[in-house]
Amino acid sequence: MTQTVGVVNGRLSALGLLRLGLPMAGAMAAALAGHFAVLAVLARVGGDALYLRAVYVPLSLVYSAITAGLSMSMQAAAAQEVGAGNPEGVGRQLTGFLVGGLAASAVLGSVLAAGGSAVASLVGVGAADEPAFRAFILAMAPAMLFPVAGEVLAAALRGTGATGLGSAVGLTYLVIEIAGVYLLATVFGWGLMAVPAAVCAAGAAQCGLGVLLCRGRGVRMGRRMRPSAAGRLFLRIGAPVAISYVVLFALNLGYVRILAPFGPDAVAGFSLVYTLQTLIVVPGIGFGSAIAIVMNQARGAGRPEHAWRALRLGMSVTAAGYVLVVLTVVLGGQALLGGLAADPAVAEEARRAFGVIAPTWAFMGCMLTAVAVMEETGYGIAALAGNLLWAGVVLAVGWALTSEAATPVPLYRTMAVANVVGLVVGGPLGLLLLKRTAKAGRGRGDDR
Repeated sequence: MTQTVGVVNGRLSALGLLRLGLPMAGAMAAALAGHFAVLAVLARVGGDALYLRAVYVPLSLVYSAITAGLSMSMQAAAAQEVGAGNPEGVGRQLTGFLVGGLAASAVLGSVLAAGGSAVASLVGVGAADEPAFRAFILAMAPAMLFPVAGEVLAAALRGTGATGLGSAVGLTYLVIEIAGVYLLATVFGWGLMAVPAAVCAAGAAQCGLGVLLCRGRGVRMGRRMRPSAAGRLFLRIGAPVAISYVVLFALNLGYVRILAPFGPDAVAGFSLVYTLQTLIVVPGIGFGSAIAIVMNQARGAGRPEHAWRALRLGMSVTAAGYVLVVLTVVLGGQALLGGLAADPAVAEEARRAFGVIAPTWAFMGCMLTAVAVMEETGYGIAALAGNLLWAGVVLAVGWALTSEAATPVPLYRTMAVANVVGLVVGGPLGLLLLKRTAKAGRGRGDDR
């Protein structure tokens, strides 16, 4: 009989869920911590470096969409091949996903580089900063090829069961990137251009280590690719994840556009807070994936009582964890943000945004966890529709209230209220759907 993950002696435990969910959430948190660390270094450098990196954030989310979609698909493909007793198939899948990832990244980089002026206008960069921003985009285009490939290699390792080795590949990238940005920006004075140089070096090291570790696991890239199988798997698993990142891209782009009239200090200060928010709330998606894994396995095994308990227990653990994390962050965040930015105006804006938005991050974290469960248990369309509606309302109301204001505070208040309303209104509706699915045993999502 198949043993459901997290179930011990016939009973699902919070400890079992945590053992499954914390590594997944931790991997997402580690990657996001790298972005925050880079912004923190640039904040200490001063000048326009932090501002230009901040307005690039929406574009980086498009790269993240490609990376996240491909890595989750590759991980699932590797697990399926190993589970089917066909480990040599992992190499063929890996080749297909690497070729697809490199091609998609190259096309995206070329489009961004070719449309430099239009892209700068899209994110609200002024004429004075446009040459530096265009040079940054041009340098990032080839640099981003390496980390996309490196993450696919790490996903292949995780899919074969070598989660520790996969994490080591990702950690290698983070350490080299952060150290590289710090040395090049603060010691050698490269400023913003330290980022693409560090990304390139870190990604190359990540790829090299990934190839070596994959070979050690017997995973060798084959000449006979399986592009059709990789494409189908991406459409089924990776595409919903990628679309979620595209929604984040649109949301972040909207925020940058709303803040642009208030000047670079407002954009840079908000970017620090928004990156910290992402670091806090997005790992909830990883824990939501863990809940969904247990629910899907329990339903597939004909044990709906385990699926329903996984949902209730998982959301309870999520809520308790977020209350503790957000309380800790709120108590110490003001001092942290104030010490990061070299420019007092940027630090002041960061503290102002943090004071309004941060207390509601627990609501947003729980909401994202529930959305992740919905996406992976057969309600991806409903989750996407809810995300689009929520993002559209936030941007429309935030723009309307802020357009005539003297400060960006109305936007911050809109975001805070939306976090609370999103969970209070959307949460019960989502849980109602999930409850019906959990108690139905084999149902929606089993045939995906």
